[in-house]
Amino acid sequence: MKNLSVELRLPTESDFEFIWELENSTQNQKYTTLVKPLPDEVMAFLLGGQDFHINGQLRLIITLNQKAAGIIDIFNADRSFRKVETGIIILPEFRMLGVAKSAYNLLFKVCAHLNVIEIEAIVRLDNFQASSLFKSIGFVEEKQHSQQIHYLKRL
Repeated sequence: MKNLSVELRLPTESDFEFIWELENSTQNQKYTTLVKPLPDEVMAFLLGGQDFHINGQLRLIITLNQKAAGIIDIFNADRSFRKVETGIIILPEFRMLGVAKSAYNLLFKVCAHLNVIEIEAIVRLDNFQASSLFKSIGFVEEKQHSQQIHYLKRL
């Protein structure tokens, strides 16, 4: 796609439906390693503000040419806030356009600003697209177990 203008922005209360639908899509739930959130948890997160150095999580809306295309986050920060896990969900119509790669390149800059030095992605063995994405942006396979692959990227 020409003129790929991918940006990351903080979510607002008006993003509730967008986030809720993405996280609860049966297509996305098929590949997640996390528990499905409750509506109150999502809204509390949006209303509570995000301070990475307090709750160890940062969720961002991915936009393509100013249209919401997905979500990307870092979470489960260790005690030093130097190592985090990551996840991404891209709407089907925005896949295979380079949106995820562009979003991660932006996220790496955010992580560097936050002094994060290691990012881990936990991917189900049958999620070939995610595995391909993480390998293509410099993540290295660390281990496999319980139907999951653990990828690690050092910044």
